[in-house]
Amino acid sequence: MSQILWIQTSTRGEKSASRQVGAKIIEKLQKNDPNATLIERDLQQTEIPHINEFTLTAFYTPEEKRDEAQHRAVGLSDTLVSEVLAADTLVISTPMWNFSVPSVLKAWLDHVVRTGKTFTYTNGRPQGLVQNTRAIIAISSGSAYTETPDLVSPFLKAALAFIGIKDTAIIHAQGVNDPRFSETALPNAFAQIEKAI
Repeated sequence: MSQILWIQTSTRGEKSASRQVGAKIIEKLQKNDPNATLIERDLQQTEIPHINEFTLTAFYTPEEKRDEAQHRAVGLSDTLVSEVLAADTLVISTPMWNFSVPSVLKAWLDHVVRTGKTFTYTNGRPQGLVQNTRAIIAISSGSAYTETPDLVSPFLKAALAFIGIKDTAIIHAQGVNDPRFSETALPNAFAQIEKAI
């Protein structure tokens, strides 16, 4: 039985374009595989702390030597990592904010891109440990990329490839706040889903 992990990041709830596109992706995936299980991780509903020195030290402390506070600091990260490792398909729904991703998504990445867990070094070279997983990323932007460059796609593709996820499809909903494109942004994104999945 396959497993889908859906990461949601927008603060706008059901009004969010990236969530709407993500929902269509999930709908198509479940239509293709009715027996697939779905795990939803809404980063706006989960407090994802930014990595600090204490947590980083806990990451590099062997599990059997961690004290109670270190175990608590690492606990959420371990859960997030386990969700990624168990997923056959990773779906990320995110808006583009200020040329990048929301800080909650960056915090999530900092917790799941972990040495010894999702990547390692072999002869000094990084090797991803997340195998046989594909990613589908839904990205919404208020303006079209003719005015605002797409810096989110290459960033997320590089981060996921680093941990071993190299089969990645990008679905764009461009110009959702631009009167010239707002009416076609979602239909165009939905059409991309039909071709990509």
